[in-house]
Amino acid sequence: MRALTSSQVFVARDVLLDARLALFHEREKWLAVADLHFGYELSQRAAGNLFPFWGMESSRARLFSLLEDYRPERLIILGDLVHDRAAAREAERLVQSARDFCEVIVIAGNHDRQVAATIEFVDSWETKRFHFHHGHCAIKKSKRIQIIGHHHPAGTLR
Repeated sequence: MRALTSSQVFVARDVLLDARLALFHEREKWLAVADLHFGYELSQRAAGNLFPFWGMESSRARLFSLLEDYRPERLIILGDLVHDRAAAREAERLVQSARDFCEVIVIAGNHDRQVAATIEFVDSWETKRFHFHHGHCAIKKSKRIQIIGHHHPAGTLR
């Protein structure tokens, strides 16, 4: 086991949480990220809102920094790769560039249906121990540990 930095913590056996919003499995060599909402600023600009153009570049830089640091065999994007179709071409290029590093599995999230024609998505993906899905739809009960992206905690007041 390598030395941890102040931005890393083990959250399960062999599963490292990185403060750059990613999980890495040391033995299985997968890196999981979620909810990039790549191109959010493009959709905001298309809607007439003044929004800075730094989101896609910072997301790209963070993702490729993680790929370089961990050298995973597999990148799992846990849904909501894009915010909407405004960044379809840019997101496709992002996925293609990530494939230069490793295998890329892109799980469909609730925002991704608008770009399903340009990017190949799967509904979920499993290993022996883990079940990866976006989390916006009900799934069959599984004995595997669930790794999800779409989690919006909420409370109800009556």
